[in-house]
Amino acid sequence: MSVCCDGKVLDTFVSNIDGQLVNIQAEYSIPDQKDAIISAVKAELKLAEEKQSTDKAEVTPLAEFDTKGVFARKRVKGRNFSYEFGRLPASVQEELDSVITEVLKEYQK
Repeated sequence: MSVCCDGKVLDTFVSNIDGQLVNIQAEYSIPDQKDAIISAVKAELKLAEEKQSTDKAEVTPLAEFDTKGVFARKRVKGRNFSYEFGRLPASVQEELDSVITEVLKEYQK
């Protein structure tokens, strides 16, 4: 597991564990208290790992247009990426298709 560099995330993590520790009874023996604390930390770590595994896609605009609804952007999620275009003229689409085809042909060599 990587070191947490976001103070806000760490504070939330600690406060969640602290909330669970309130439920530990003072009458418990020391080993039972220790086991309850370890269980609370493990449960919170498991939740934190599950939250991290859902990476959000990073979207980068490629160009800005004056016309509403026209866009060009790149979406990256992990090792996968895609280019998205909306409401561009057919001539631009054809030109993009040909350029992409040429680049991929060069890559295959």
